[in-house]
Parts: sequence; C-alpha cells; structure tokens
Amino acid sequence: MGAYTEADLHKIRVVTIDDEPWFVAVDVCYVLGSYIRERHGRVDVNTTMAVRHLHQDEVAQLREVSPNNIGGLHPMTLIVPESGLYKLIMRSDKEKAQPFQDWVTREVLPTIRKDGAYIMGEEKVKTGEMSEDELVLKAMGILSSKVERLTQERDEAQAVVEAQREREPER
Repeated sequence: MGAYTEADLHKIRVVTIDDEPWFVAVDVCYVLGSYIRERHGRVDVNTTMAVRHLHQDEVAQLREVSPNNIGGLHPMTLIVPESGLYKLIMRSDKEKAQPFQDWVTREVLPTIRKDGAYIMGEEKVKTGEMSEDELVLKAMGILSSKVERLTQERDEAQAVVEAQREREPER
C-alpha cells in the first residue's frame, strides 16, 4: 500500500480494550497532519474537532472505557476504534492520507464488490511479487482462522445459553 512508513505507524499509540484496538486520536492527527494548530508558540492538536463527525460509539475518553491508567496515558485522552481510525483517514484532505484513501477506493473496495472479499496484498499477484499459489494458500489460511474464530464464538454463545437454561426454574 505504501501509505505510511513503519515509523509513522509506530507513532500511533494503541490500547487494547476487550481484545479490540483503540487508537490515540492525537497521534492519528499528528501522523495525518490534521487539526494541528499553533497557539502561544506551541503546536497543539484539536482532537475535539477531529472526532466531531464520528459516531458516539467511535470515540471515547480513556477513563470511560478503562478504569486503569493504560500506558501512562492521561485519563482524558481521546481514543477511537478501528472504524473511527478509518473515518479520520478517509475524511482527511491532507496529502499524507491520499495513498491510503487511494488504496481503499481503487483496490480494496472494487475487489470486494467484484469478488466478495479482499485478501491483504493480493495486488502483488499482478506485479509478480506473489504467485497465485501463494495467494490461494494465504486465502485458505485466512478462511481456516475465520472458521476457528466463528466456531469458538458459537461454542461460547452455546455455553451462555446452556448456563441460562440451568439457572431457569423448571415449569
């Protein structure tokens, strides 16, 4: 994709809440170059403006979702889930966001529309960086992992239902 360097991505702090990544909004804004302002001789990021278009469930203060101080972050730190991260990038008019936006709109979404799925890196088959066999093997691995995850989710849901049945009084 080439949208961001690895160094850029390492600048974005991530906290994991309920096994899902949440991204520190101020870091995302710095990497994108969005909502940065200079006030009183210092650089500041207006994260409130950055997240104003996100859904209510796509932005939180760290203290709202975690009782502990994760990674030394201030409890008022604004964080966004993966969907919020993508929206911030897609809404950005900054040059730094353009490669990611192009990749999503020119590769990922058209492939999903045509094939019903996208496999990370599948455009490498066109360039010869990956063989078709390697792509098929990668796809099979992804499908196998998905089946395992869905099976685990089903088993967990069944266990909850069975536990509820055991607690219900017999009629």
